This record gives sequence, C-alpha cells and structure tokens, in this order.
Amino acid sequence: RYSDAWKTSALNAAKISTGDTLVIKGGSVDGPSYIDPRLRAAVRILAAESPRDLRGVSGGELATLDFGSRKMSGLVDIEALKTVEGLADICLQTFPTSLEADKKEMETSANSFTDNMKLAMSFRMA
Repeated sequence: RYSDAWKTSALNAAKISTGDTLVIKGGSVDGPSYIDPRLRAAVRILAAESPRDLRGVSGGELATLDFGSRKMSGLVDIEALKTVEGLADICLQTFPTSLEADKKEMETSANSFTDNMKLAMSFRMA
C-alpha cells in the first residue's frame, strides 16, 4: 500500500499547491463552461489509489486530457468526473432564481431562449 506522499509529489508536479484557487465556471448560458486544468489534474490525483492508477501520465498531461481519455484509468476518471459534477452542482445552487421560477419561465417563454440557455436550464432541472 502506498502512502499519500506520492499524491503530494504528483500535485506539486502538476503545479498545484495548498491555497491555490482552482476555478470551475458555468460561463454564461450562451457561453462555454470552464474547468481549470489544474482542477482536472487535482481531482484525478486525489481519486487515484496509487501512482499506478495514473498510468504514467504526468502532472501537466493530467490537466490537458479530456475525461474518458484512454490514457487514464476508467475508475479514476469516473471518480474525478463525479467530483467535478458535485462542484458543478454546488455552482448550480447559486443561481439567482429558484428552480420553480426557471420551470415557469421555460413554460411561458421557451421560444425566446437560445439552445444553450435551454440546455443550461434543462441541466439544472435534471
């Protein structure tokens, strides 16, 4: 069994240190979302049980690989993606309107929304 010291080394290699701000943004409903590449690397490192789970992928590359990449362990990416989804859920809870108000708006004004706005609201309602 590995100690967690390897995780600290991996986080350092990915240029992530204590106190760093790692950003996840939903963007605007008309614009793209953004996940800080260092956050992507960090959740993968923290989800791995051993260095072997990272399959030799370095810190910088952990930040650039899409979730589901064949280079990564599927289990690590599933856990990492669950973490990012949880963070996104926290972000969704900060909407200035209630879910009920959004549902009513969708029913009465759905034709005035862009496809991205409809997608964002549908995601929130799911």
